[in-house]
Amino acid sequence: MSTFYAPLFRAEDIHGDPFELETARRKGPVVLVFCRYPGSAHTRRIGADLVKKLDRLRSMGATVALITEGSAEKARRWSASLPGTVILLPDDGDLYRVYNVGQDPLLGRTLIKSWRRLPGYVATLSYGHGRPGPLTRVPAVFVVAPDRRISWSWQGKTALDRPDFDAVCSAVSATK
Repeated sequence: MSTFYAPLFRAEDIHGDPFELETARRKGPVVLVFCRYPGSAHTRRIGADLVKKLDRLRSMGATVALITEGSAEKARRWSASLPGTVILLPDDGDLYRVYNVGQDPLLGRTLIKSWRRLPGYVATLSYGHGRPGPLTRVPAVFVVAPDRRISWSWQGKTALDRPDFDAVCSAVSATK
């Protein structure tokens, strides 16, 4: 079985504070949650799922960093519902490329999940789903162990998939 190590990076969070994966992982496991732009209803649902597990993750010594794209203003508003998390807005999707986080390749995959509700269908078309960029990012989660190994990872197949944060908690627990 191959061992994969997390690519190290430095970035500023949405408040202008520095974040270094190298420093964070020395304190304990790091959970990197990649999601679409912060104004997305789907991203807000991922955030709501995560909030339910934040205390458990913190009690295990984990640092939680959300990586998203888009408006810093929307990300700052979103951060109010995610206390104690680090929210990063990388330039030009660099972290997405470094961690090989993909795009929902087919407009149909996203539309199939939203066609039953007309508002969802209209939003899907009007906000550019199916075109490369933050709107079609698939969500992904990486658990980085203190020794820098990627001890667990998950990547959605479509832009509307959601990670299982119980599995994330189990993965963080296993890094001890």
